[in-house]
Amino acid sequence: METEDTSLNQTEVEAVLSAAEIECYNASAPSNRSGLMCPRIWDSWVCWDETPAGTNALAPCPDHVIGFDPNRMAYKECLPDGSWFRHPESNRTWSNYTTCVDQADLARRQAVNTIYEIGYLISLCALIISLVIFCSFRYP
Repeated sequence: METEDTSLNQTEVEAVLSAAEIECYNASAPSNRSGLMCPRIWDSWVCWDETPAGTNALAPCPDHVIGFDPNRMAYKECLPDGSWFRHPESNRTWSNYTTCVDQADLARRQAVNTIYEIGYLISLCALIISLVIFCSFRYP
């Protein structure tokens, strides 16, 4: 039974994200909400709707990012002054996607990768040893 590959290549993902960004900003209709609000913003992955100050906006995790679970929720913090939280190191608005990753699954995948790396290292060492032995018999 053959399975059809439905994954998008990099160009297709960029086109979809570009269209989503345009749609995000075109959907910005004047709000009838009262009070201080953080404005609608596109963070390159998700369109965050305007959010009341002092609350968190929630959005489904993007499904085009490998390792993200689209059933989980990412969040973006709207500060009490009506501005989006800025990461202290980059001073750029920051969305928290750390909740999108299943930490137990990530740890398991990292352990498997470590085992692969150790196997490759052992294989490389064995290859070098075999080449040394081979060359020592060839050139007395």
